[in-house]
Parts: sequence; structure tokens; C-alpha cells
Amino acid sequence: MNMLDNKNLYVNAQTFCRVVEIGSYVAAAKKITLSQSTVSRRIVALENELGLQLIRRNTRNLEITEEGYNFYSLFIEHETRLNSSIENFKTDKSDGAICLRVAIPLGIATNVLSLKIAEYSYNHPNLTLQLFYQNREVDLIKETFDLVILRHVPKHQTLKIKKLYKTQLNLYCAPEYIRQFGEPTTLNELKNHYLVGAIADDNSPLINYEVIYKGNEHLSFHYVPRILANSIDSALKIAKSGYAIVGGIDYIYQDELARGEIIKIMPDYKFATWEFYMARLSNNKNPVVEDFIQFIEQCFRKIP
Repeated sequence: MNMLDNKNLYVNAQTFCRVVEIGSYVAAAKKITLSQSTVSRRIVALENELGLQLIRRNTRNLEITEEGYNFYSLFIEHETRLNSSIENFKTDKSDGAICLRVAIPLGIATNVLSLKIAEYSYNHPNLTLQLFYQNREVDLIKETFDLVILRHVPKHQTLKIKKLYKTQLNLYCAPEYIRQFGEPTTLNELKNHYLVGAIADDNSPLINYEVIYKGNEHLSFHYVPRILANSIDSALKIAKSGYAIVGGIDYIYQDELARGEIIKIMPDYKFATWEFYMARLSNNKNPVVEDFIQFIEQCFRKIP
């Protein structure tokens, strides 16, 4: 294979990867500013070069074959390694400045990191941090994040993943709520109260919960709330109104608990388990990234 063939294969493989990530010829063509026919032609050329069918086509959608996913995983690892090497080269040739794009979920991660992030930045003058606070599914590669903290295990095979923290949710309300509506003590009683529900990272409402009673008994709880929120910080403000019960954890609500603005109810019940994971590209060995990762791990280790 000559040099020109290598170049064409690489470009065609990049186009294929964008189709896999976006899931549509039309959307991928728009994203990389090519015509749909050019995108289709490149993928056919790639399939012919490899002697493999990468995509099954029909009139309604496209389906990536097993060989397609295997080739995608292989190529994307080399592509990200190349991009990382180029960024490291640029950093070495400049004044050492680097920018990290970091996605952080709202709630506990916000409370853990936000109090310390400015001091860390002050002590690392060559580092610029772009922090994206959000509770939703994040594609680290497609959205070009260097690092993400997630409330679920990501599925992408080329990511390096580390578990940071595990916690279980309790229920809270304002004292005024109990004065007005009474205090529930069992799951059956809770169904008759005004409970704010949660929204998962994929934007689906959580209405079925596996509740842990007294540390070992697993119970099922079904509840269809009239208000749902994807942030326990926002849920706290709703609770302080005196008209709702919300989920959360003592660490985030510690100041309000100490002041008596809210109280914990049904302490023998744990409503849902949250696990936090940190993910990054497995081949990103930039020392600046490594140092920032250590900072994040230290912050989470300090949570009670």
C-alpha cells in the first residue's frame, strides 16, 4: 500500500468513526461539512479496502456490524493517541499552558470540588479549566472532554475508569412540612406524602426504587411524583419551602441540618445508591491531567 492509499484509508476511517458516534449519515455529513454522498462513498471505499462490512443499511436506519464496532474501537484508540501526542507536542513548544475540559455532575461533585477548585487553579497558573456542570449522558470523545465524572459506568471501551465514591440517599423535609402534613414512618405512609422525584442522567424519570431497610433488607418502592428534579441542590430549596419531601445526603445538606432548616426522616430507609466514576481516554498520560486527577481523588477521599 502506497502513501496515498494510507492517507485515503485514514480519512475514510475518520469519516466512519464520526458516523458511528453520531448515528446518522445526514447528521455526520453536516457535522464534518461534507455531502451525504461523499460520506457514503468514503465508507464504501473503506469497506472495500478492509474487505469487511462495517454498516448494514436499510431504508429506516443504519446498523453497525460487530466488525464495524471492532474497527471503530481499534481506530479511535489510535486517533485519540495521535491527537493527545499532538497536544502534548504543542504544549512542550509553547509556554507550558494547557486547557482541560472537565464535565462534572451537579450535586455532590459540585459541592466537593467547587470549594477547592479556585485554590487549585491559583496554585497552577499554567492551567486553564473549562468546567461543565451538568447531569446528563456525556460522550467524552465526541464532546472532546479530557475528563468526566459520571454517576454510572460508561460503556466506551477506550476509556480508563476509576470508581471515586459510593453513597446512599436519605429523605429530608422542613420542620414546617411535618407540622402541616405529619411525618411518614413507613413506605406505605410515604406514598400519601408529597415527594420530589429524581431524573436519571439519561433524562428518564425515576419512579421505581430499590430501598434498603436497616442496612440489609431490600424493598421495592413505586411512586409517581408531580415534581422531578435532576439536582439535589435544587431539591433542597424545594424542601425548604415546607411543602415537599426530597432526597439527598447529609454531606451536602449538613449546614441546613445543623441550623434546623431541614430534618432527616425515615432514617432506617436508604433510597437509591449513587456511585461516582471518573473517566478519561486510556492513552492520555499528560502529567497535567495526572496531577488534576490526583486532586479530584483527594477531594473525594475527604468526604465522610
